[in-house]
Amino acid sequence: MAAGSCSPEASGSVPIGPYPRSDWMSGTRGGRDRRADWLLGAGSGRGQSRKGRTQRGAAAAGAAPGGAWAEGCGCRPPSVSPPLSVSSGSLVGSCCASPAPPPALQRLLLSRPEAPPTAAPRPPRFKCGLPRPCPPAHFAFRLVSGAANVIGPKICLEDRVLMSSVKNNVGRGLNIALVNGVNGELIAARAFDMWAGDVEELLKFLRPLHEGTLVLVASYDDPATKLTEESRRLFGELGSAVAMDLAFRDSWVFLGAKGVQERSPFEQHVRNSRGSNKYEGWPEALELEGCVPRRAPDPP
Repeated sequence: MAAGSCSPEASGSVPIGPYPRSDWMSGTRGGRDRRADWLLGAGSGRGQSRKGRTQRGAAAAGAAPGGAWAEGCGCRPPSVSPPLSVSSGSLVGSCCASPAPPPALQRLLLSRPEAPPTAAPRPPRFKCGLPRPCPPAHFAFRLVSGAANVIGPKICLEDRVLMSSVKNNVGRGLNIALVNGVNGELIAARAFDMWAGDVEELLKFLRPLHEGTLVLVASYDDPATKLTEESRRLFGELGSAVAMDLAFRDSWVFLGAKGVQERSPFEQHVRNSRGSNKYEGWPEALELEGCVPRRAPDPP
């Protein structure tokens, strides 16, 4: 074909119109909607033939079908609409039709959606939130002391919360849970106010313990002001190395048992010290976790 020709074959069948890809017209699809009528310059003549609309659109544009808008099919003036022709049922521009979408956009539109990222597997969870399971014939436990006088303590054994603020059974002073050392069943759980309470209630709670009973303790606010020599000695008999020196607003967590012959390895203590306190007037909260051996059942 001669240079400067602007027929559809020369310029290519390029979709036209500032519409999303879904509205780009190919073949006869969409050839009779209102956008096609507007592009053809047919106005409101929706009931007339496509041939008539095409001819009037070409005449209104001031150019014969196939004519060039600029030398060598250059860009048309922005204020003038291009002439159109119908070829093989496809609506195409005769000269400077809108360019095809950029290659990057084509790849985006034609590419398959990527599979959603796979969520990272959750770490395994063990009883009472321990980082690993306990060996056979052991109880998993976690003790958390109170934080200042704001956040209450928590006592967990074998994934069962025995005492907590949520259960509404904790209070200022010493929070103590008694557990059967053979089967892990809860025997009793109470809070004893060591600031304004009666220490005799604590003594009545600790004196009648049976051999092998586990004693789990978590402090809250002040654990020591009302402690007597006898109450401190009873905690020492349960395996505590700290009870004799426990003082006002110290933080303390402890797990012991009735009848032990040695000091318990499950005990933590932080003194109330103005120079090192984490909170104003209180030391940091303590957290102690581990696995305590079950007591073998008594022979029949």
